[in-house]
Amino acid sequence: MYREIFFNHYGYEGPWTCVYCEKEIIVGYGRLDISLVVHHVDEDRSNNELENLNPMHRDCHGKHHQTGQTHSEESRAKMSQSQIGRKHSPETKGLMRKGRLGEANPFYGKKHTPESLEKMSGATSGPLNPFFGKAHTEETKKKIGKANSGRPSARLGTHMTEESRKLLKGKLRVKAPCPDCGILYNPSWMTRHKNVGRCIP
Repeated sequence: MYREIFFNHYGYEGPWTCVYCEKEIIVGYGRLDISLVVHHVDEDRSNNELENLNPMHRDCHGKHHQTGQTHSEESRAKMSQSQIGRKHSPETKGLMRKGRLGEANPFYGKKHTPESLEKMSGATSGPLNPFFGKAHTEETKKKIGKANSGRPSARLGTHMTEESRKLLKGKLRVKAPCPDCGILYNPSWMTRHKNVGRCIP
């Protein structure tokens, strides 16, 4: 009822601005019920006066009502259990992908700052990396190999220019000592060297 009142007055085309984050609400997957929530300002769902109905992002609406609240361990376990075995259909995956393409993607036209890139790298380096100090078993390696067998290469049909070959060759020849263990490594492999646990100071 209240959604009908809202859309009958403001229309179904928008634009709408979320009253929580003050950003434009972009319709994802072509469905208003997924992207936009009509929020009751006074929290009284029986009060459907227009001035009491405001548009919100679905995520923002959840944040608004969850402020200061947390799920119990029991609730988390139940939610986790309910998701086991569930898979999105190909149609749903297509809609999800469509809802994240181009301007619908919240990161559209943006770039990470050098500071952000450094933070992300540091957050998964060394002991912080979940694979730190581990190695794939032979069984796992065979599974990975089988899964990739027959898969066409992303570079299929492409060729490196002579300039690119020379540039790559020059980079591969450069080696520098790891600041922690002193082993000589190509700088481009230094992070991997640390992440997989080969760096032993």
